[in-house]
Amino acid sequence: MHELGDPWDELRLGEVEPPEPGPGMVRVTVEAADLNFADILQCQGSYQVKVPTPFTPGMSCGGTINAIGDGVDLEVGTRVLGMAAPGSGGFGEQAILAAANVTIVPDGVETATAVAMHVTYGTSWFALHRRGSLQPGESVLVLA
Repeated sequence: MHELGDPWDELRLGEVEPPEPGPGMVRVTVEAADLNFADILQCQGSYQVKVPTPFTPGMSCGGTINAIGDGVDLEVGTRVLGMAAPGSGGFGEQAILAAANVTIVPDGVETATAVAMHVTYGTSWFALHRRGSLQPGESVLVLA
């Protein structure tokens, strides 16, 4: 994002240097990223975490670690998911994540499936239990 606004109007493809992971951080080759309400708000400049332009959007992503910063116990080649560092988003080819906050993606689970559960599951759970007040024995109809 070079200018704040609706991402469908302002999002542009471009080349940037791959970000380098600082201490406690990892860089991943992004395999999947999801789109959440917070991504839209951040692009519009309405999210509580303000990121200076230009930035790469996409907060929640997953991929394979290709570089590690000092003090990181994870290994290059490990598949992980997590929240990208502000401005180094998952909508790019590579993203920076805090090593302490990543989750290792288990063998047999596709990265896209794991990423879809990361934020979307929590949002859905909150909507059903807190906003919808879903009670034991009640049903939810999901239309796809």
